[in-house]
Amino acid sequence: AKIVFDSAVPKVLCGLDLTRQATADPEIIDRIRQIPTRLAGFVVDFLGFYKQMAAHRSATKRGPAINDACCTAYLINPAVFTATMRRVDIETKGEFTYGMTCIDVYRMNSGKELLPPNVLVGETLDYDLFWEMMVDAIASFR
Repeated sequence: AKIVFDSAVPKVLCGLDLTRQATADPEIIDRIRQIPTRLAGFVVDFLGFYKQMAAHRSATKRGPAINDACCTAYLINPAVFTATMRRVDIETKGEFTYGMTCIDVYRMNSGKELLPPNVLVGETLDYDLFWEMMVDAIASFR
């Protein structure tokens, strides 16, 4: 991870604070249930299973978080979330933070020099646009 984050390649980060905004709440599941396809039935069943399995980890009161789809949604339409350039580093020397992804939100990194932002970090999901994209994609598959 450190090699990737230190590289000059343009990067976009979809962290859990962003992806946990993409919850499959009951209204969304009902919208998908109304789509008369086998795929929609599978997605509804999967979301029910995922909600049970994720209940102790990533589910919120609204429903299970659909983490990985946020990255794909961004590649299709970058307007799906707001983002800010931030300094992101991977901790490789800390006793308790080894391997941690550290985002310098306040521009206070403690190195000898203030390092420039290097990653576009997703912040706020456009919930309605995200689910419009997801539901449309499910409905379009015949």
